[in-house]
Amino acid sequence: MPMAWLGNRWVVLAITAVLFAIWHREWWRFVVLLWGGFAIGIARMRSGSIVASTTAHSVNNTLPALVILLA
Repeated sequence: MPMAWLGNRWVVLAITAVLFAIWHREWWRFVVLLWGGFAIGIARMRSGSIVASTTAHSVNNTLPALVILLA
């Protein structure tokens, strides 16, 4: 059972959140992206659907996109 820890959904969530933050390659915002990854992952865990996490990610990106678009 060397990989039994992969069955723990909180470990998987933590790994996914770290990968989410790394994937963005914005090191100055790493902590914010990490917490965002946790929030989006929890939306997925609670709902049981990837639609919830996709919606959470889209809503999270809407305000900055509007600021850039309208500035």
